[in-house]
Amino acid sequence: MVQHLAVVDADADYVDFWPAGSHAKGEFRCAECGYGALVTAALPPCPMCGGESWETADWSPFRRTAATILNA
Repeated sequence: MVQHLAVVDADADYVDFWPAGSHAKGEFRCAECGYGALVTAALPPCPMCGGESWETADWSPFRRTAATILNA
């Protein structure tokens, strides 16, 4: 079983790292290069840089809607 790692820095920012091979579902960004991937099974190594660490991406189904309303 693969587990993800949590890192908390001195400024109370919380970063959740998931290693390649972890079973996950959602949108992730490579911690090395920022490549985005939508995952429904196991996290792969990054296809762009070969990185092995992933961060959950800030995603919301309403993000585009809110941005559209604010810019109108």
